[in-house]
Amino acid sequence: MRNQKGITLIALVITIIVLIILAAVSIAMLTGNSGTLTEADKINMELNAFRKDILVNDKISYESFEQTKKSLGSGYKIKAGTDAESAETVTADSQEALDTALEGDTVLVISNGKISGEITLATGAVTEATDPSVNN
Repeated sequence: MRNQKGITLIALVITIIVLIILAAVSIAMLTGNSGTLTEADKINMELNAFRKDILVNDKISYESFEQTKKSLGSGYKIKAGTDAESAETVTADSQEALDTALEGDTVLVISNGKISGEITLATGAVTEATDPSVNN
């Protein structure tokens, strides 16, 4: 019998099946209900609601702030400051308290200690979320 080199048809089929399974899992993680792209879209939508408030009223409304906290859920924190480590969590029970807490700062959306998105209050400039890491 000859010594043949190469791969068998069975090995090729098994390899293709494994690659299809890996691709399906990756796509599901990106686009599922709590996938990376879905979470980034949710953060961007809430930051753009803040941006609209800033452009119309020169400040974030208390109603918009409360809705954003509710919409984002417990995996996220809304903080005011310049970076994830030194920023302070925004807590307010009225428009006046919110205005005081946000005076002149940047609003950060934090998940797992990392900035997932931010908006500069002075200009309304939004840094869009692209890769949030949520701890749900």
